Amino acid sequence: IGLLLASFLLSGVFTAALLLLETHRDITTKSRSAVFWDTSVGVLRAGTPSWMPDNGVYMFVKAGLFLTSMLVGGMLIGIITSGFRETIKDLAKGRSLVPVEGHTVVLGWHSALSGILAELVVANASERNAHVVVLANMDKTQMDQSLADSLPVRGTTTVVTRAGNPLNSFDLELVNIEGSRSVIVLPPEGASDRDIDVIKTLMAVVGKPRTRTEPYHMVTSIRDAKNLKTAMLAAQGQVEVISSRD
Repeated sequence: IGLLLASFLLSGVFTAALLLLETHRDITTKSRSAVFWDTSVGVLRAGTPSWMPDNGVYMFVKAGLFLTSMLVGGMLIGIITSGFRETIKDLAKGRSLVPVEGHTVVLGWHSALSGILAELVVANASERNAHVVVLANMDKTQMDQSLADSLPVRGTTTVVTRAGNPLNSFDLELVNIEGSRSVIVLPPEGASDRDIDVIKTLMAVVGKPRTRTEPYHMVTSIRDAKNLKTAMLAAQGQVEVISSRD
């Protein structure tokens, strides 16, 4: 936006310069808006209006238009290149949006993940293009390598990983949590307060601002039976809780 505004500002400067040279008959027949439009086009496409003569002070105006267009073009290329590089970095880091609907989302990382994914692969065998998206607070390359070793055959199911915090609403957007068919919340492995982390994740999902009208279909496990009711309340009844000591 800033570059566009600067371009129009410079076009205004050149327009003012041309209007001061109204003695040329071709300019006097043009309105101010027409002159402004011609100079704006010249700035953006590295050209000069056809009616501008090749003599006198007009040569300085032409040179100014040409140099300005080169500057604007270079800056525009720089912005596009920078944006492209950032997009590539986001893809490599697993920070880009997953454009799928009706998929299964897995929140968290656990040693049992490979077994869970294997069961999903079997369940999705009748589907032509099923997707499972894993969001965990880990490096994407590490996750991809681990899953490639433990689950090399995936049938019709595509497994996508994204690096992020399941408690962060922005990171939940990366996996399109609202468009998911089901959500599996994995407890943190080895944590003494794993139930608390699970409950926080459930609250993050249902508490996230959304346009989704139907309830979520979430599944998770709770170690302490005393926390079952709390987990149900945190998920507003939108979760199936399994009691587990593992």
